[in-house]
Amino acid sequence: MDSETTDSPDSWHRPNTISGRVVVVGMFVFGIVVTGTLYVYWDLHTAPFRPLQEALAKEFKDSHPLVQGGQRRIRKNTPRMLRVVLRVDFDPNQQPGADAIVERVVKLAREHHDLAVYEILEIHLAWLRPEKRTLQRKIVKHVAELLGHEAGD
Repeated sequence: MDSETTDSPDSWHRPNTISGRVVVVGMFVFGIVVTGTLYVYWDLHTAPFRPLQEALAKEFKDSHPLVQGGQRRIRKNTPRMLRVVLRVDFDPNQQPGADAIVERVVKLAREHHDLAVYEILEIHLAWLRPEKRTLQRKIVKHVAELLGHEAGD
């Protein structure tokens, strides 16, 4: 064997390569699939709560309402909970107007969502102060009591 035959360019092993165009197209396709999957998941996740969330947004301007419901997956046998989070522009712990907001949220929840499915209605009021600590208030209502008041009305 002489060195000319073993070192010739024809005998070099060329590794498998993918063209740059294929990589770029693959990245775009991957991005579109992931974005579409997230959109569908989020749409299905929030669809049952959308009427209540839209009613809250209409009632309380700039409150950025978030409504979630269900049961904690970490612990079994936990109560089913409907959680409503609203931004407010005052200290929810000091302002007497917080009670009026809570009552209005309860009324809207009765009108726009089936509360009988849940055991607890949790309302969070948060005042996001610029460059200061957020002030929060958590109100827990038992749905059985709320529905009992509704039947007594």
